[in-house]
Amino acid sequence: MNEGSGLLLLSSTYASFLSLARKNPLPLKSPSPLSPTAGLNLCEKCGKSATTTKRCGGCKLVRYCSQECQLQDWRAHKVDCKRAKQKQKEEEKEAEEKEAEEKEAEGIEEEKDNEKGKDSE
Repeated sequence: MNEGSGLLLLSSTYASFLSLARKNPLPLKSPSPLSPTAGLNLCEKCGKSATTTKRCGGCKLVRYCSQECQLQDWRAHKVDCKRAKQKQKEEEKEAEEKEAEEKEAEGIEEEKDNEKGKDSE
C-alpha cells in the first residue's frame, strides 16, 4: 500500500464516521459537542487538521478549514446549529434567572438583618 492509498482509506473512513454520526446524533447536552470534531482543531467537513480553522459563527461549536467547507456543510449542520443556539440561549436565561433569585434572596436576608438591628436598639 502506498502513502496515497493510506490517506484515501483514512479519508473515506473519516467520511463514513461523520455520516454515521450525523444519522445517529447524540442528544444535545451542553457543553457536550454536537459533532465528533468539536473541541478538536479539525474541519467539520473534510477532517483536515489545521491551526487556522474558524468556528461556526452561529453555534461556535464546530470548525471549518475554509469558507468552502463551511458552505458545503451548511445543509447538514444547519439543524444542529439552530438547536445549539437555542440551547445556549435557554441556558443563559436560566443562569440569569438563578442569579436574579440569588440577589433577591441576599437582599431579603440583608433586610431581615437590618430589621433585627433596629429592633435590638
